[in-house]
Amino acid sequence: QSGLYFNRFPIAGLLANFIAIPLIGIIVPLGLISQAATFIPVIGTPIGLAIGATNSILSKFFLWMASFFRTYFPYPIQSAPSNRWLVIYYSLVLIFAFNAGIRRFLTKNFKISPLVSKFIVGGLMLLVLSSSFWARDLTMGANREKDEMLVTFFDVEYGNSTLIQTPGGKAILIDGGNRGDQRYWTSGRFGSGESVIIPNLSGYNISVLDHVVSTNPLPENLGGLVYLSEHFPIREAWTTLDPEKVRSGIRYTEFLRELGDIRLEVERDKPLPMGIYLNYYDYLDNGFAPVSDIEKLTPSQRMFGEHLIPHHLLKAGTVVFEEEAPGGTIRLEVLSPPEEKYIGTESDVYNNSAVLKLSYGRRSILLPSSIQADIEWELTDLYLQETLRSDVLLAPDHGSSSASTARFLEAVNPAYAVLQYGYLRGRSFYDTDLFRTLRNYREKNITYYRTDESGAVEVRTDGRAITVKSILEETNN
Repeated sequence: QSGLYFNRFPIAGLLANFIAIPLIGIIVPLGLISQAATFIPVIGTPIGLAIGATNSILSKFFLWMASFFRTYFPYPIQSAPSNRWLVIYYSLVLIFAFNAGIRRFLTKNFKISPLVSKFIVGGLMLLVLSSSFWARDLTMGANREKDEMLVTFFDVEYGNSTLIQTPGGKAILIDGGNRGDQRYWTSGRFGSGESVIIPNLSGYNISVLDHVVSTNPLPENLGGLVYLSEHFPIREAWTTLDPEKVRSGIRYTEFLRELGDIRLEVERDKPLPMGIYLNYYDYLDNGFAPVSDIEKLTPSQRMFGEHLIPHHLLKAGTVVFEEEAPGGTIRLEVLSPPEEKYIGTESDVYNNSAVLKLSYGRRSILLPSSIQADIEWELTDLYLQETLRSDVLLAPDHGSSSASTARFLEAVNPAYAVLQYGYLRGRSFYDTDLFRTLRNYREKNITYYRTDESGAVEVRTDGRAITVKSILEETNN
């Protein structure tokens, strides 16, 4: 049950119950006795108080024990059981619970020998268990065809997070939404890593992420990756900040210099640059290291030392991932930023976000992260329309009026757009933020999905056809 509803295996609870259950068997009766004793004339109240005082000590010990086990014993993350495994589990429970009763019923009412009744119960068990193989799995993302690529745009409020699952079994996560802590500037009502991403990875039966891509260090994109990287296995990671220069333990002034946004250096005492730094500092502290450092490790250090995650730099021309699949080549490549990053734009930290293009056969998805209008125009000048052309567009900068210009939309010419938009702490939430963007989409006949209204959005393609649907089945035209 804990794995199904909370994606956790309660080691602490299992151990604590060896003490807690007998202790409760003492605390509850003592509480009742102390209350009943007060009805005895003259001596009842002192006796009740004495018993209550003893019970108070036991209760405090019980609470301390619960806190101790919660603090010092892990609650490891586990994959949620699928519908099929739930059928198997509950079938076994019911059969073991009613095994003797079923056999007695068969023997008494149908005059069947005890041996035959055992075979019938065994056959019934096999029949129920076999249903788990043909029973439809109703979870989101289930029943994916072998040649299908599945892309999920999570509902992480005002933040980005996209999961790619390939026919070859690879899992790539792009961004992680918010951290859910008001100390980190752009925080939602919950931590996306813990509340959204990990439960969904568990639901998709993903036990390791092959690639994690941070398209920029903004808290609404990176924040959820802090918790994720601490609690979930990652094989490789990608970032727009040079891993050779921006390392674990970097100081604030050095970090701002490498960030390259003069406005943030000037406003260094304000919440946004401090939030960016604190998030990225904690993120790097979870074992990310440049490839050059990992290559220097000896075999014994790699085997017995701290596990390090290779950290790569994202820049135009980089291919993050490539796979040959039945419907063609799956390719995730970087279109921006260039090696020499943009300087002097309206917001350099936004405009130096990684722009990614995911293609599979004849179908493609453009993921522009948080870029704004000036980089949209730069991309339309730099690339042929064939390069930018995509079936699905992730709305730049969460659909704000700073992006999704008519010129950019003409170049991309998407049939669908996804706006990862929603609540943001410390900021008014009005639809007027999206007014111009939504008008542009309607004028271009682009079907759009807002995750704050439609929930998570799934895109499926076999390299030829493409389908888009939301978890709430809501769309806008």
